[in-house]
Amino acid sequence: MHPRNIYRHKAPDFLELAEVYPKLKKHLIISSTKSATSTLSLSPAVTIDFQNEESQRCLTEALLYRDFGLKLQIPSDRLCPPVPNRLVFSLTNHFFPADSKFAQLSLFVSRLNYVLWIQDIVRNTQITERELSPTSQGMERHEIEMIRGVDIGTGSSAIYPLLACVLEPSWRMYASGSEIDRVSLVCAEKNISDNNLQDRIELIDSSCSSSSFVSQSLATGSDDATMVMDDEENPREDCNSESRDIPILWPLFLHSDVSFYFAMCNPPFYSSIEDIEQSAKGKMTGPNAVCTGAEVEMITPGGESEFVMRMMEESRRVGTRCRWFTSMLGKLSSIEQVVDLLKVLKIHNYAITEFVQGQTRRWAVAWSFIDVRLPDSIARISYPNQIIQRCLPARNTFQQTVPVSGCTDTNLATEALRKILMEILRAVYKAEFWEVKDGAHGIQKAEETHKESYFVLRVEEDTWSRSARRKLQQQQLEKGAQETDTSASNSDRNGRMEKSGAVCTIHVGLCDENNGSDAFVEFNWRRGREEDRTLFQSLCSHLSRKILQHWRDNF
Repeated sequence: MHPRNIYRHKAPDFLELAEVYPKLKKHLIISSTKSATSTLSLSPAVTIDFQNEESQRCLTEALLYRDFGLKLQIPSDRLCPPVPNRLVFSLTNHFFPADSKFAQLSLFVSRLNYVLWIQDIVRNTQITERELSPTSQGMERHEIEMIRGVDIGTGSSAIYPLLACVLEPSWRMYASGSEIDRVSLVCAEKNISDNNLQDRIELIDSSCSSSSFVSQSLATGSDDATMVMDDEENPREDCNSESRDIPILWPLFLHSDVSFYFAMCNPPFYSSIEDIEQSAKGKMTGPNAVCTGAEVEMITPGGESEFVMRMMEESRRVGTRCRWFTSMLGKLSSIEQVVDLLKVLKIHNYAITEFVQGQTRRWAVAWSFIDVRLPDSIARISYPNQIIQRCLPARNTFQQTVPVSGCTDTNLATEALRKILMEILRAVYKAEFWEVKDGAHGIQKAEETHKESYFVLRVEEDTWSRSARRKLQQQQLEKGAQETDTSASNSDRNGRMEKSGAVCTIHVGLCDENNGSDAFVEFNWRRGREEDRTLFQSLCSHLSRKILQHWRDNF
């Protein structure tokens, strides 16, 4: 579960919730059942009937009202964003027996996790684009940047745009219904207006578009500077069915003069009714909660993998005008298919995450055509299974451990390590670096915003390897070159930041701050093209060797 998820450490108290949202009271079920291993006071235990549609909807409404200040109405024949069944699987065993059907964590938490993950991606991109620059040092931010996002396939609840706008006051959402029906559209419109968010959420009805308009948008929606695909280069054959008439990303073509920060999507899982039935047969136990939803919300031709792969193909026409394209995935097999296509399309800048709630797993994928790189804490799953391991992107984060446990004062040791690092950086020919002090610009990770000093380093070429040094010496001998100053002024840096090369951050800290064990030096690749990856890796290897050598020689 995402570290900022409000349900991470505490399940909701249904009695307290009913006091805030009285409509829930009639759905409460009081039971004397207690867990034999529970250390909590659970007499009486209170729950609801998760097989009852009305109860589940009321609980959804109650949690959204209390925890997010949202008013939500959902038609009885449309998907209800499921809510926590006593939430948080790590706490569930305190409430119910291990074999209880209530041990399943709600998909509602996955939706919240997904929005929080996108929030991490946006924040990291903002830091890299705006703050990892010499011009930002000592400067205050006078205006909040408007972040534009697109929700593809908004359903009747409009839950993603609503959550996004509540969590981030500076975000503006475009809610697009690529498969939306009239009932869902009307309900989504009402949910948006009931929460007074119509000035920040624009609901787009795809049924109002025509094939001729869409064709024109596809042809002119992106200029040559942002497109990353030639019309003749299409590795997959297009389907001529009616489902292809309107592109999935058509709001981005519709607003061809607007730049977007992200696109998000939670596509239907299934390809047919038979697919749904087959999935149900494959489950060992019955469902934990009643499933409500129209066919249009649960089924798409080819299933979710085909939907996302179409989205990938279209994204190449949008290019850098949208920084990040993302989608949820409900099947492990879909991850493999989607990543295979990413590799075919030569899209190397991507991220994969996993949302685990009890026995339920969901995944999300993000990809981009910009040169901003995400740290591994956001782009990679920490403990993947063998299938996921093969699908993960290359590492953007490297960490070198430095043994300081023998030092009497580990804080002094890390300060000494920081000075060693600075000395080594000064010796790297043509390297540009500066220090961000006192957390003026924190390194945003999934867990938290670090309030510590770190270095920003930029290199354009390899000048540290043995072969590079020999080549440089030969050039200097031939040209009679004089020794040049390896430092650079801010004005020099400002004019060169847009050139090719690798930009990384380097952070020094303790592996275990409580026990004061070994220290670490962490390298995060923050900006660069895929061809710069070997440059970054070589730099990390060089700096790590130098750091260990200096430490052993002096301490």
